[in-house]
Amino acid sequence: MSVGLLEILLLFVVFVVLGPRRIANFFRSMGRGVHDFVDALGRDKEDEAKTLERGGAKVSPEEKRETGPE
Repeated sequence: MSVGLLEILLLFVVFVVLGPRRIANFFRSMGRGVHDFVDALGRDKEDEAKTLERGGAKVSPEEKRETGPE
């Protein structure tokens, strides 16, 4: 895959228009978002493992309504 003149000019124009500060802030916020998303996925797995260790399974609200009050 080669980078052509059009791609280089496009990057140059974006850099000039937005400036280095906005570009850096954009990528910083993207990194935080990805990090938070991965953390949230990891927390769900940890919660599920803790629930299984206690010997119980998570019950959804729909299942609780079907079985009635305990």
